Amino acid sequence: MDSIKIHGLHADADLSAKQYHAVYLTEDYSVGAITNSNVAAFAQTGHGVLQNDPNADGQPAEVIAMGIARCEAGGSLTYGARLVVNNDGEFIAGALEADLASADRGIVGYALEDAADGEIFYAVVNFATPLPHDTE
Repeated sequence: MDSIKIHGLHADADLSAKQYHAVYLTEDYSVGAITNSNVAAFAQTGHGVLQNDPNADGQPAEVIAMGIARCEAGGSLTYGARLVVNNDGEFIAGALEADLASADRGIVGYALEDAADGEIFYAVVNFATPLPHDTE
């Protein structure tokens, strides 16, 4: 199966340091970096994983919403770990929450290999229908 990309997107700023991070859709088909100050605005999941490194506002952005994507680990991960997005757009391990109403983040995929903090790894992602996650 091919990965599903969101076509026609462009960066809203220099995102060259955010390659393989989760990003969110802003307006006019642009994407922005997830930061600690804006993470709550989109339920802490984002809309996809940035695969290229646009270095200026208006540059094309390749974003995978579903399928196999390269991602950056925000901590130590093992094969099969469920993934959530941290406050910097990196991927960290998360546990499934049984009650959607009490979930505070969404599980957006699982790791296809082990990875250390800061390493790039392959994952299966699904930003269209994230599963509920509990941080407790």
